[in-house]
Amino acid sequence: MIKILSKYYIFILAFCIPNICLSQFEGVVHYEISYTSGDPDTRSYIDMLPKKSILYIKGRQMRLDQPIAGGGSQSFITYPALNSSILVMRLMGQKFQVALSGEQMQEFEQIQKLEIVEGSETKEIHGFKCQQAFALMGNDSLEIFYAPDAKTPCIIPQFSNLKGLLLEYEIINDKIRIKYSCNKIIRESIADEIFDVNDTVLKIPFEQFAQSFAIPKSPPIDGR
Repeated sequence: MIKILSKYYIFILAFCIPNICLSQFEGVVHYEISYTSGDPDTRSYIDMLPKKSILYIKGRQMRLDQPIAGGGSQSFITYPALNSSILVMRLMGQKFQVALSGEQMQEFEQIQKLEIVEGSETKEIHGFKCQQAFALMGNDSLEIFYAPDAKTPCIIPQFSNLKGLLLEYEIINDKIRIKYSCNKIIRESIADEIFDVNDTVLKIPFEQFAQSFAIPKSPPIDGR
């Protein structure tokens, strides 16, 4: 179970490191998440992985919420101005937070930018005109549709060369192809409080968290 749980944290932490570009979009993006894998070992726990996520964006601040198996949840909140992030977990009736500095995030996840090739297709996704692109990963390619007119911080480090809101995209993690598809997008003012974490929530040092959930210090840079 610990091995499976650790995949949740790698899963969310790997996707939420913003770059320094300023955002012209403020609002909430809802995604459906689907998974495919030809590997029997990974298929055994795909059903336990999150099926939806909600992304809040305000300026360079972001918050990503995802449910996890057993009625738990996880939230990852970035504070670019402070070069820090916080992971908030609700698991088995307990709630705790883990603060991560920029240095700890890079220790946890060595980032590799992928080569991005623009595609020829466009399509509209919930009122946004989206441009097709492909991220090249070895002999594989990951299809992306992003909205160039909605400038945002990059939520996927490997796609940081794309300057626009990702509304449909694929990633590969632990031999699983994961597809995010936007099913609702709302332009609205986001209250600052959405990025607050109550000081009474139990604080766990990153080192203890990493050790407890068997998180490797140096995962493969390609996410496989």
